[in-house]
Amino acid sequence: MKTDIGSLAVFGGDPEFQEPLHVGRPNIGDRSRLLERINDLLDRRWLTNNGPLVQEFEQRVANMTGVKHCIAMCNVTVALEIAIRAVGMSGEVIVHQ
Repeated sequence: MKTDIGSLAVFGGDPEFQEPLHVGRPNIGDRSRLLERINDLLDRRWLTNNGPLVQEFEQRVANMTGVKHCIAMCNVTVALEIAIRAVGMSGEVIVHQ
């Protein structure tokens, strides 16, 4: 993981990916592997609620970011609500995007 701004490609560092990743267009990588994982997910009929792929995703994000735990949320609103409760905030909270 890059740790300083100078190592970013936009500032002259090495690019993270050999080919550009385009916003708005899916980057699926190995198509057969993707379809294999989608078929596995559909065969299990366990899409969410701490299913195996959710657990794998959380573990990978935790490992990638160097944290002990990661909990995936269904959307940002829920994540903000959980974070607010976790730090014990009370009163009115205004969030601006």
